[in-house]
Amino acid sequence: METDKVPLEKGSPEEILRKLGDNFSLDDGVVEALLRLGVESLQEFRFLWASEQAIETWVAKLGLGDKALLMTARVRRAWAAVGLYYRQVEQDRSKIALSDLDTMLGESELRDTKQQFWRRYKMRFPLEIHPADTTISRVAREMQKRMRCVYNIWRVKTLQFQLTTSQKKRKLSEGLFLEDGEDEEVVTHDVDNYLDRLFTLMLAYAMAGCSGATGAPDAAQELNLGADTVKFVNVPMDVVYKYYFRAKRSVASLPMSQRMQWLQAKDVEERSEWVSRFRESTMSLGQVISEVYTSRDAHWSAPGPSTPDKKSTAPTAASTVSPSKVPPSTSPLKLGKPINGKPVATAMKDGTKLCPQFQRGGCKAKPCPQGAHRCGAVIRKDRVCGAFNHGAANCTGKR
Repeated sequence: METDKVPLEKGSPEEILRKLGDNFSLDDGVVEALLRLGVESLQEFRFLWASEQAIETWVAKLGLGDKALLMTARVRRAWAAVGLYYRQVEQDRSKIALSDLDTMLGESELRDTKQQFWRRYKMRFPLEIHPADTTISRVAREMQKRMRCVYNIWRVKTLQFQLTTSQKKRKLSEGLFLEDGEDEEVVTHDVDNYLDRLFTLMLAYAMAGCSGATGAPDAAQELNLGADTVKFVNVPMDVVYKYYFRAKRSVASLPMSQRMQWLQAKDVEERSEWVSRFRESTMSLGQVISEVYTSRDAHWSAPGPSTPDKKSTAPTAASTVSPSKVPPSTSPLKLGKPINGKPVATAMKDGTKLCPQFQRGGCKAKPCPQGAHRCGAVIRKDRVCGAFNHGAANCTGKR
């Protein structure tokens, strides 16, 4: 296939273009002309010309004499192959083979990951909590390829499971074996087991992402009390722990019969947002988790169980007052002008001022002197949407 001749974009622009020239038999004069144009990648080569006619015109100006016709054909061939290669990559990006993501890290890579985690945190965990090598490898592959997935909690394996099960191999022919899939762990699907596996998954993210963040400030600043850890580590442990303990704390306020369904729904919603932002940005996973934690905090306010108290057991004078005479409850939120019939706050509960023009979709300033670009729509009592990607005018949250 022609796309097999498209070199990987590894190395300097000159190395990439000369490799392309070798694969498609391009004249040195053609490669030198591309370098003089300042082409730095195959993506730029792909969009250098709008049509094959433009290629013919460009080659004609190189003064190649009798070689011009042949070089025109070869440049067109290379240009078509590079375009086809990137179209296939873009089409198959969301269909990457699961076997690639499930491939185990090499022994040395796994050992280095665990040693790096130990040097940073000096922490050990019991076998029933420590993630299995397969789990660490999977989340590490997802981060390396920027192909984060919403990992199935019930597929999270611990080191205890890894050490007490063995993977069988079936012989297909001489020297060829097929590894059977691991046995599924039999476990009750209840809220306690869900939280245990969520903790193990968060620990796996911290282990796979314990390397230093790209473009981190001076390492000495990390020692300052209150330093933002996402600036120094790809996935800081305090960030994933914060997410886990909020989930554990929030679900505890619900009646037992509602806990499992509510926790699973909220957890999948938030981790789906991680996937979307991680794939579509250059941020580290730790930065994504931290941002989403803040923007979706209101969604984790679980309604407490209705328990009778002394006031509800005996009728009082207040209980006989008609609803029309009950004084309205006061809200700590400061409200501005409604938009599309929705109440809109002028500031978050923590005091963060909100840009009024952004609520109507009219402000694009970054940074904005009028306030934060976050949705101020009040979607439930004393709760603001707080999303970063839309204003109150486009908020779909139901009050």
